[in-house]
Amino acid sequence: MHIVELVAADPDTTPLKRTFCEQFRPAIVKQPGFCSVELLVSRHDARAYLMIDFESDAMRAAWVETELHQHVWGQLAACCARYSSADYDLAECEEQNVQRI
Repeated sequence: MHIVELVAADPDTTPLKRTFCEQFRPAIVKQPGFCSVELLVSRHDARAYLMIDFESDAMRAAWVETELHQHVWGQLAACCARYSSADYDLAECEEQNVQRI
């Protein structure tokens, strides 16, 4: 999973949320290998996390190289004071070790 930490340029995160919903999300969901995209927005400050999942890193990298990505990412980045990204793997838990409460 690719996670981008964003800090909105404006404490009102409405422009960031609107750009995600109207521009970025509609573009990424049509890409080959797309699995999911979510934007988590803090209730307390201008921080947000963009979580992107593709079937493979190669498929995500192919999306990043497209002209459409450059366009919609540019719109999203313009709403931010700064951002950084990293790749993560989900921790897998063995079901038999989980206790039900």
